[in-house]
Amino acid sequence: MSATGCLNTATRAEPPTKRVLFFGDSIMVATAPTIAARMTAKGMRAVFAYGADNAGTPVQRNWVGTSHTPRQELQRLLDSFDPDIVIANFAGHEFSNWNAWDSAIDAMSKAIRDSGAVVYWTIPPYIGDRYVDADQWEPAVWYFAALPNSDPLAAGHMVDWRTALRPQKDQVFYEGKGPYKSRFAYNLLYIEDGKGRKVRLTDQIHPTPDGKDRIARWTTWALRGEWGIP
Repeated sequence: MSATGCLNTATRAEPPTKRVLFFGDSIMVATAPTIAARMTAKGMRAVFAYGADNAGTPVQRNWVGTSHTPRQELQRLLDSFDPDIVIANFAGHEFSNWNAWDSAIDAMSKAIRDSGAVVYWTIPPYIGDRYVDADQWEPAVWYFAALPNSDPLAAGHMVDWRTALRPQKDQVFYEGKGPYKSRFAYNLLYIEDGKGRKVRLTDQIHPTPDGKDRIARWTTWALRGEWGIP
């Protein structure tokens, strides 16, 4: 109410429109549209671009059928799309050379920041214990979980997709019979609203629609501050 007794008709400024680039592997291919839709629904005004490969790895030679490395393709997208925010993920493909991974991720982080954008790396979710390369996947999870230790600028800019797809112990149901042999539970279910919701496809890697929704909720929450949303 103003001093003259009239209602103040000033309205709150609209949140800024951001340019958001999704970059990564097949989990990003699967989840980016759901993340984008949730951001829009939550008032996080944005335009989106996608640079993800179904077999993406930061050290591969040919990216999305081109002769580019991931670093070269990322630079092309930074130049052509000029994002404000990059949401990036890489999981356990070819995690055999720690130094190569570290060098590639460091170079991509630097390129993104040099462009003026903010990078949000994701911590990949664990995968099912029946997946043949589960023991090759977990080092990638550890790598990104520890990234803020080697890259202090990453602190506060990580999205933990492990948590999004990992229930608490008292929320876990298992399909079929047999002992629980490791931290990787097959076809994990979350319990929400009194219902079990499967968050993994039978490949034990990629999320179901409910899994995509959980990843989108975690990601949107982590990035809300970029729009000034408390």
